[in-house]
This record gives sequence, C-alpha cells and structure tokens, in this order.
Amino acid sequence: MVLFAGILAGIIARAPVFCTFLASLGAAFISAGAQAINDYYDYEVDQKKGKRHRIKRKNILHFSMALYGVGIALAALASPRLLPLALLAAVGTLAYSAYLSRRKYWGNLVVAFFTGFIFVFVAICGDVTRVWFPFLLAFLATWAREVIKDIEDLPADRGHKTTLPMLVGTEMASYFAAYLLLLAVFFSPFPGPWGFGIFSVWYYYLLVPADLLFILSALYIIRGDPRRAQRLCKAGMLVALLAFAAGTIL
Repeated sequence: MVLFAGILAGIIARAPVFCTFLASLGAAFISAGAQAINDYYDYEVDQKKGKRHRIKRKNILHFSMALYGVGIALAALASPRLLPLALLAAVGTLAYSAYLSRRKYWGNLVVAFFTGFIFVFVAICGDVTRVWFPFLLAFLATWAREVIKDIEDLPADRGHKTTLPMLVGTEMASYFAAYLLLLAVFFSPFPGPWGFGIFSVWYYYLLVPADLLFILSALYIIRGDPRRAQRLCKAGMLVALLAFAAGTIL
C-alpha cells in the first residue's frame, strides 16, 4: 500500500517517473523497516496476544536496520532533497517504536503523520502543493484507526502501554475516533472538481463508497464494536486510495 500510495503521489504531483519510482520504493522500504522495528519492541506484547514470531528477536533488529538502510539509499538516489526527509522518517518511526509506542496517545499522532507523509515525501519530486488534501485525509483516517485499534487491544496493552482509552475511557476514545473519521468525510470532497479541482469527477465515484465505509466505521466504534470498526476503516482507506487513483488517471 505504501508503494502504491507513493506512486500515486508522484502522479498527482506530476513528478518525473524515475524520481517517483525510486522515492516510492524508498518509502516502502522505510515503512517495512518501521514495521519490523515495531515487531522488535513489541515482541513480548505480541506473544501475550498469541502471536508467534518465526525470527529471533535480535535478527528482527538487524533486518529492520537493513530495510531502513536500503530505503534511505533509494530515497537519496531519487533526489538529494529526499535524504533529510528519509532520515527524518527513519528516526521518527524508530523513536515511535522505542519510546512513543509505550505512550500511544502521542504515538498515534506520529503514525498518522508519517502515513500521510508518504504523499508529501514522494511529491517533493514534483508539485507538492497538489498532495496536501491526500495528506490530510490519510492523517485523519489513520489517527482514527490507531485509536480504534487501541480500543480493540485494550486488554493486551494493559501493563505494557499507556493508550488513549486508558486515559479517557473507551467511550470518550470511541467518540474521538468517530469524530476524526467524520472530519475526514467532511474534507474528502474538497480535492475534486467541486472544490480545488486536483482530481477529476471520477474521484467522486469511488469517494462515495469510501466515505460510507468511514461512516459505518464511526457508527460501529460508537456502538462498541472496535474490531468491525477497524476493518471497515482499513477498507475505507484502501477504497480512498483507489479514489485518488481514479481521480488522477481517468
């Protein structure tokens, strides 16, 4: 999904093909490194949840560092301007797993920011002003999904992390996640031809089902079903990506 979002960002920003591809590949490797380092720091928590890693913990660390290195190198090869941004992404996601993942109320913001940052990262190769709305929508939807996931994982996270549901309660956290999703739905029409004209009218054809999925996710989280809400939110994010693609290519 990161690779696809990166290529899409390059198309939206009208960036050169070579820079777009290498920057997107670099972003995908950095994201893979972030996922791996998160597995390293969450090793014991994952075992408590019933997950079993086939790789030894120290090997996960080495693997994640290799992924980070390849991602940074590809980004630098795409454009020297991307090198500091690639280092920022690597250090930021590493800091999240090492420190902020234990304070998830801040960590959620970091994850949401770097998810939206994929669009800005690749768009540096072209016109970055064309991706601010995709960045905003990805940021809001990801932040909501992170909060929903924390509600779902509340029993397993106790004693290991401090999450928003622990601080304000599951009811308030649910309403906050629903608010973020509805805020994303509110801003979603703006990039289309009825707004700033970044996307074609085809954007709206896939935006409608994406927004419906987000609204359903908001309803389910308020009703106390975080598992279904999280799945609907993730599906909505995928359809929203397809809406970006349709509005850009068609």
